[in-house]
Amino acid sequence: MRSTYQLRFWQLFMLLLLPILALTTAVYAEELSGTVSAESVNLHRDPNLSSPIVGTFPQGTPVTLQGRNRDNSLVYIAAGTGPDKFNGWVAASDITINGDINVLPIWDNGQGDENRAGEFDGPAPAPSGNGIITNGIMRVSRDIKAGADECYRTIAPIAQGTPVKILARNESGTWLFIWADAGDGWVPTSSVETSVDISTFDVWTDHFAGESCQSPPQFDARICGRPGNATMASTTRWTDIFETADPDSTTGRAYTPNVEVTMVGRDFWGCWVSVTGGGDAGWVPVNALSERGILDLPILVDNSDGCSIDDGQVACPDG
Repeated sequence: MRSTYQLRFWQLFMLLLLPILALTTAVYAEELSGTVSAESVNLHRDPNLSSPIVGTFPQGTPVTLQGRNRDNSLVYIAAGTGPDKFNGWVAASDITINGDINVLPIWDNGQGDENRAGEFDGPAPAPSGNGIITNGIMRVSRDIKAGADECYRTIAPIAQGTPVKILARNESGTWLFIWADAGDGWVPTSSVETSVDISTFDVWTDHFAGESCQSPPQFDARICGRPGNATMASTTRWTDIFETADPDSTTGRAYTPNVEVTMVGRDFWGCWVSVTGGGDAGWVPVNALSERGILDLPILVDNSDGCSIDDGQVACPDG
């Protein structure tokens, strides 16, 4: 008799336990598949259907659902392949979802992300001010761009030390698409510190839909640098190290390519940069570095000969 009761007890226990296990498994599911059911669907940059459109896909397009907002009215999806792959927010009603939407993590750009910690091998990085689980930090203060080039429109400035979430890269891996409290968009890879292998990120189309390179301001040919206060860069080629901003002051030492350096100052024209790093220090030409946005750095060598620079144009006493 005892064995019969024990058997019934364990049968009842398992019947109660199985739904709990199924629910636990479902809560931590990461993705669902689906299909565009509307005639066409616009992918939006933010969890807000009035935010900029980053891509459009026709009815029948297969999609991967990666997140949702809190009331399940919006889902974050990936659609397309290769350079035509886009990620963004759409109305959940426009997608035929293969599964239960509630298994997706709440991932509404700063108001959730609590289920995303499982994507990290070690302890999850700290959240940003709005709760975005981050995987990188800004090395420098700079602008977030609407495309993977300085010529694109500025989305917002972002400060050095700001935590960010890296979502994707451009094809060459030289720019990253980030989420941050300041805004979402593209920044150079060299401006972000992360322990994640860049090659593991998806390749996204390297600009927002409808965005194009703006004509850069015309600078006097004597000005080598560009506006900005970047403090970190890497060498792009072999370059001699100089004692000062003068090609005749070579030290006999050199930097190899891909050495990370800290930029501490410049000459008046922005053609020379004082750097430290890689076990050495000195002056190098700005065209040997990955970053030219240095004109807001302090001038350590005044070789202006009385000239001044205003909005990219040079005025000198001799005309």
